Amino acid sequence: MNTIDIFIVDDNELVRTGIVRMLENDNFTVKAFNNPRQFIAEIFTTATLPRLIISDYDMEGMNGIDIISTLKSSPKHKHLPILMVSAQIKAEISLKAKQLGACDWIKKSSIGNDLMPAVRRYMLI
Repeated sequence: MNTIDIFIVDDNELVRTGIVRMLENDNFTVKAFNNPRQFIAEIFTTATLPRLIISDYDMEGMNGIDIISTLKSSPKHKHLPILMVSAQIKAEISLKAKQLGACDWIKKSSIGNDLMPAVRRYMLI
């Protein structure tokens, strides 16, 4: 099996598909999830971890803060960089995500300009 560079979890099909295309056009290997619980189940059972996680904040059943908290509390996963993308603009939510361990917060309205530079920056970690 090929190594997956980036796991993406976003319940918005249009956004998820757009992010996947952008990443694949830049030669990253991507695995996408539309459900945060499926994502958690996969990341806790996969033998080879991704180098980066891109997660939406607003999802049904589990939000981005829940994902960060779950991964950062696991010794096997706490080192993984988590890049949050969201339409949410409340500063206190992005601040909390960063305090819990998100490496960055990108507004969905600026994904076209901001996502790939951030991905390249955090893939170097």
